[in-house]
Amino acid sequence: MPTPSPTKAAAMVGLAPADCLVVEDAAAGLEAARAGGMDCAIVGTAPMPFEPTYHMQDVTKLPGTIL
Repeated sequence: MPTPSPTKAAAMVGLAPADCLVVEDAAAGLEAARAGGMDCAIVGTAPMPFEPTYHMQDVTKLPGTIL
């Protein structure tokens, strides 16, 4: 089964894209989140085409980063 797009995933859980945070480790996911009007958190050190909303080394830092 293919992974739904970020906007489709938001619709599936009844949220507006602006109320979502996409956590990604790849540039393609970052671009999809931005195109869908979502904030994004990048995990890791890979170069990205633009600065994400949040940037962290690993997902264990996610709660402290967004709260």
